[in-house]
Amino acid sequence: MYSIFVLMPFGSREEYKGGNEESDFIFDEIIVPAVKMVFPEENFKIDREVDKSTPGSITSSIVEQLVTSDIVIVDITGWNPNVFLELGIRYALRNKT
Repeated sequence: MYSIFVLMPFGSREEYKGGNEESDFIFDEIIVPAVKMVFPEENFKIDREVDKSTPGSITSSIVEQLVTSDIVIVDITGWNPNVFLELGIRYALRNKT
């Protein structure tokens, strides 16, 4: 099973014109269907930080996912500096994918 982590703005800071709804749309209607096309037998687990409801430091959770995930999908269209930084961390730690 492949673990996939999606880095993208939450939409709460107007990174997208449509806010949180646009962020959810991009994830639910674009990213997830694309992943299902690549892994048609649902041999994957896909996460994004905004969907987690576990307490604790968001930063440590994100870094853990960046290190351990097989695949990281990054949406930089929202122009969020945190997403750029997280992409850089992934690249620095695991630049194979």
